[in-house]
Amino acid sequence: MADFLCEEFDFDDARGHLQRDGCLKVPRELEGSGHFTLPEARGQLGPRRPKRLAAAVADPAGVPTQAGEVHGLALIQVSTEAQMRIWNERMNGELPRG
Repeated sequence: MADFLCEEFDFDDARGHLQRDGCLKVPRELEGSGHFTLPEARGQLGPRRPKRLAAAVADPAGVPTQAGEVHGLALIQVSTEAQMRIWNERMNGELPRG
């Protein structure tokens, strides 16, 4: 069904790949709003993992203009679902071509 919807409405990314996640998300959201009932999803391998946030991550505030003025910067390992959603959203927004 996702492939049909993507092809019908020309939902593809900059590389020409179908955007299946979005084509699957919208019908499920419409179902959640009570517009219709869909059959149970099939063919999933393993547990579902969060993909994206519902909205874009806000731009950082108070960032110095010069790299040398940055203090207290640290790398952390993405280990929670909330962090994974933020990471995925940032990577999709900042690296839209993959």
